[in-house]
Amino acid sequence: MKRVVQHHQQANIHANAKTDLKASRRANGKPKVKASGKAQYISYAQSILNIIGAAFALDIWGSLVPAYPFRTWAEVTMLSGIITILALFIFQKRWTSLVGSIFFIFNIIPIYGLIWFANAGMASLGVVWVPFEACRLSSLTVAILAPTKLWVGILCIAGFMGSAFLQYQSFPPETLKWIPHGELLSTFVYGVFSLVLLFYRFGSRARERRKVRSVEQATMMKRLATIILALRDLANTPVQTLTVDAALLRKNHPGAEFLAGRIELSAAKLKKLNSLLVTETSAINGGSGNVAFDSKDIVSRLESDRPNPLLGL
Repeated sequence: MKRVVQHHQQANIHANAKTDLKASRRANGKPKVKASGKAQYISYAQSILNIIGAAFALDIWGSLVPAYPFRTWAEVTMLSGIITILALFIFQKRWTSLVGSIFFIFNIIPIYGLIWFANAGMASLGVVWVPFEACRLSSLTVAILAPTKLWVGILCIAGFMGSAFLQYQSFPPETLKWIPHGELLSTFVYGVFSLVLLFYRFGSRARERRKVRSVEQATMMKRLATIILALRDLANTPVQTLTVDAALLRKNHPGAEFLAGRIELSAAKLKKLNSLLVTETSAINGGSGNVAFDSKDIVSRLESDRPNPLLGL
């Protein structure tokens, strides 16, 4: 009965070791990760900023610039934020990083029109004003709030810089005299600064992700080493039994010398394998190569407290 229990425990350890090894291999590959929580947070924040920003623009410029098409674009900007929030409530569980990136661009597009027609309306007044301040602030906001797809942030910042350049080129000479000198250059400086900030943010996130993954992989490898050592210690009893049986066979049956030698040779190979396991796993397991006194407790604990598979970040 005792051997049956030991065989069952060894089989469970084999299964646990295979599961942990597969999880470790998935961690080294490119697993599919759902970043729904972060994507939802970014979408909520951007939608609220769209609604507040458009309302603020109406309050500041609404009485200065022509109502059409400026007011229309302001209303479209607020509407895009409202649609995004409603979509978040409806499709909350399906809000992946890709969906969040698509809605991020969806919310950015009306801002281009809002800024363009606000500047066009101010240009028609013939007064001194700073035309591309909104483009600069929007670029910094994108650098801080861009979703997990780097290309989305680059595309949106390039859109603000490109729209500023195109509108500056479209202004007639009598309008350019009302624009402060170096306005376009300072806007491009802000754009470059926003791109640097964006790349730094994504680089920091990638470094943090690698750090967390390495810690989790080390924990997984330590657990796997503990399983292997527990398996080795549970397998020591059959090896010792083989050694004793070979000695008794040689003593009681002198004619079975060849068979006893084969048993001893097999037992020696198993002992060598045990020593290799200790050598290879002791460094991972904190320098400890012995768990013989609590092997069964370790097996029971590992069976009842199984970690989630390591899927990366």
